[in-house]
Amino acid sequence: MSIKQELHPLPPSLAAFMDKSTVAFTVADALLPDFPLVHANPSFTKLTEFSKEAVVGHNCRFLQPEGGGGPVRAQIRKFLDTDAVKDGRFVIPNVTASGRPFLNLLYMSKIERAGKCIYILGSQFDISSRDKEAAERYDEALTKDLSGMRVATGETGHVLTGTFSALASSAAIIARAKLEE
Repeated sequence: MSIKQELHPLPPSLAAFMDKSTVAFTVADALLPDFPLVHANPSFTKLTEFSKEAVVGHNCRFLQPEGGGGPVRAQIRKFLDTDAVKDGRFVIPNVTASGRPFLNLLYMSKIERAGKCIYILGSQFDISSRDKEAAERYDEALTKDLSGMRVATGETGHVLTGTFSALASSAAIIARAKLEE
């Protein structure tokens, strides 16, 4: 049986909500080894140049450059392995399907059902240009969409567990990156 046949499909109402968003979203199956994607919205495919069909069933490591994602991978692994941590933000180097490198500001949040994490929501934003206004628009859109997702997940018995504590300003993260140059 292929991994795609074993995936736990996303509730249609949540997938439809994400597909309308201008924010790049993915959802990974937390019940399967290696967290394969079960959904990627059109904004994600536009950002990464990978088709939805090419990514569903695969871990997001396909976005990492040849040398890997660097030390941030340990921080992401800790987030995934720690039940008490519900959301987080990470800056990770990625590469599009055409080979263009970009810095990904990755927001992750756990989606639970009956107290068990079943999905990992990911939101991706290219901070390579370090455009403060674009970062602020992303923050606004992400906050709005996460609020809407709380309603959509609640209707299906799922709970988006992030507290928005990780939604530190993208503009602040970009400013920090500029200082480190």
